[in-house]
Amino acid sequence: MTTKRKLAAIKAARTKARNYAKASAEEKARIDEVRHLAAIKAARTKARSSGKHIKKTDWSVAVEKAENTGKAAIEITKWRISQLHSRTKWQLVEFMGKKGKESAGIVDLLAIRKDHRSVKKAGLKPGDLFEVILIQVKGGNASWPSKDDIKRLQILGRYYDANNIVLSEWKDSRLAFYKLKNNLDQRKTFSTKDAWTKAASIDDIFP
Repeated sequence: MTTKRKLAAIKAARTKARNYAKASAEEKARIDEVRHLAAIKAARTKARSSGKHIKKTDWSVAVEKAENTGKAAIEITKWRISQLHSRTKWQLVEFMGKKGKESAGIVDLLAIRKDHRSVKKAGLKPGDLFEVILIQVKGGNASWPSKDDIKRLQILGRYYDANNIVLSEWKDSRLAFYKLKNNLDQRKTFSTKDAWTKAASIDDIFP
């Protein structure tokens, strides 16, 4: 590499570092996701060319094993939520069937944590109650929840008094979160995509 190219590479690296330092938490998470995938791709290319076996982290194994599938989408969704700095950490429950396959049911992940705010219900203390978020996950080209799916999610949300009903979508190496709107019962008709509001920040859903 020539001196001119070296200087250009150093300048570009410094610019990237400055941009990363100025980025919001959400933007940093997105950059980290891209870097993880780029590193995995580079490692796979190097391994194929050299014939060497490369040890991978649990997260990278999950992505490589089932990229753009429902399983990969679940793993990446879990990873992203685990990076949050919420006032109380969210615990995630995954529902898997036999041999690690997807289980029956409309909910793929359950986010739950103790509610330490003041309690109005007699006989209970802060930390006795739970906050619950129901999460459905879509990966790759999986279709969005149908109207029947949405109705089922609404029924479950009321039954468990869920704080939010969330759709997580992992597609084209991008992770997006959507929140189910609350006023759907008042509408006679609605499209399946109009039923959801894209979150500007994941912190809006998992405070």
